[in-house]
Amino acid sequence: MDETGIHLAMTRLYGRAPIGERLYDSEAPEHRGKNISLIGGMSIDGLIATFTIVGSVNTDVFLFYIQEILIPRLWAGAIIVMDNLSVHHASVVHEAIEAVGVQVVFLPPYSPEFSPIELCWSKLKQLLCSAKARTSEALDQTLSKVINECISDEDGSEAITCGCSSQCRSRAKSAEVARRRVTIKLMLLIIH
Repeated sequence: MDETGIHLAMTRLYGRAPIGERLYDSEAPEHRGKNISLIGGMSIDGLIATFTIVGSVNTDVFLFYIQEILIPRLWAGAIIVMDNLSVHHASVVHEAIEAVGVQVVFLPPYSPEFSPIELCWSKLKQLLCSAKARTSEALDQTLSKVINECISDEDGSEAITCGCSSQCRSRAKSAEVARRRVTIKLMLLIIH
């Protein structure tokens, strides 16, 4: 699981223009608006338990997310992989997670390449930039559409099982037992 930031001024930085002409986006706003934090988890089923809040994530917000949104979607024996954001290390967060039989594993410092959800955030932000949502309502609608329609189950399984064979991927999709095996394999890869 991880957090990312989005805002109203998200726009593509690169594009095409006729030869000799400069590319200019006349719809790009001058002010980006308030930052919106998006928190989510990723499993074999794709992006799960998403939550947005205006502003940054602090311990209280993160604890609310863990208790009310993420934990109800987890199963006993699940493993949560987190980066080293300071709110992830709060003792109340660990107590809430471990109380339901879920294990927490931290990524090595400065290692986003080991977090499959980073690929999902990249795709999500690319789609949001293309949509050019310039109001809070439009951003909410676009975000819901992108999460529900564009970030599919296939995206989750491909990212989670990267490095595994196609046979491993098909087993992971067919049974809950296989889901747990792939998660454990991923954790072993991250730990080593």
